Amino acid sequence: MGIGIWSMHYLGMLAFRLPVPVQYDWPTVLLSPLPAILASAVALFVVSRSTMGFLEIHDNGKGISEEGLSGKSSLGILGMRERALLLGGTLTISSTLGKGTTLRVLIPDSSVAAE
Repeated sequence: MGIGIWSMHYLGMLAFRLPVPVQYDWPTVLLSPLPAILASAVALFVVSRSTMGFLEIHDNGKGISEEGLSGKSSLGILGMRERALLLGGTLTISSTLGKGTTLRVLIPDSSVAAE
């Protein structure tokens, strides 16, 4: 899964044409699959557990507007909501402009979600 993510991004970089010469730093290119592989390993570990539980992420960034929170203009938020629902869970996002955002995901025990 991680190699698939990396190869998709790498092929996209190869297809992108700029009006200036571009060179790749090969050590960086060869090490760049590691974050995708690690993220995939963590994701597979989390979803393979019988109890997933609760995740809460806070940031102190600029926040998200009410329009942005509705998810209609943000495929990222819509995608997170869909994935939580697929696992029988919920996604709650609260935000204050200028103060940051809190994202809460609650995923029930897999035996409860399967019923």
